[in-house]
Amino acid sequence: MGNENILEKPESNSLFDRVVAILEQARTKVVRTISGEMVIAYWLIGREIVLELQKGDPRAEYGINLIDYLSKQLNKKYGRGYSTTNLRYFRTFYQTYSDRIPEIRHLPCGESDHSKKRHLECGVLAGLSIAVEKRNSIKGFHPDLGWSHYRALMKVENKPARLFYEVEAAQQLWSVSHLVRQIHSHLFERLLKIWSFTIICLNVLSSLTLKSANLLIRISAKWTVMFGCMRI
Repeated sequence: MGNENILEKPESNSLFDRVVAILEQARTKVVRTISGEMVIAYWLIGREIVLELQKGDPRAEYGINLIDYLSKQLNKKYGRGYSTTNLRYFRTFYQTYSDRIPEIRHLPCGESDHSKKRHLECGVLAGLSIAVEKRNSIKGFHPDLGWSHYRALMKVENKPARLFYEVEAAQQLWSVSHLVRQIHSHLFERLLKIWSFTIICLNVLSSLTLKSANLLIRISAKWTVMFGCMRI
């Protein structure tokens, strides 16, 4: 009877909340690490398949037999998950991102902090600039994007568009379903038209009178607000 109050509930749950926050943060980091490492693994598997096919018989039957055999061996050792369809996805993944290096990009301090997710109305234009002007500067893979994200991105044939969606999906923390919706809505193409229109306007401004220039600026700003600077 004298020990009944030993395990009394404390007046404040602050200790519990802090411990839960620590565990949840650790769990999130573990999931991100595993997800990122699997992305790298699939890229490496795709590379091995491509290199093996390049060494072998050029006939289509050889490629089919090679992937079928590999699939059976992997499923025998590891269980489900290595169907011929998945192995072909790995091969396509490597072919799509063959200019990348097999590593997870190390982000600058604070860039991966989800609490600092961009909320600027025109933030997407930064991603557009990277896709168009700096498309060869991205070398690794983003830690916040999993295999399902990259499977969706592989279906985008245009490289600048694919990079734009990759950058936005990472920075805006898009789910896979939201990423697919944005791809199907042709967001990149729509923003590119707005951007091109703005550049044309700026080039024309130098040859206009002040009154005409002010009118063109107001028209351009209206179009930008309506179509370019939007939450996505």
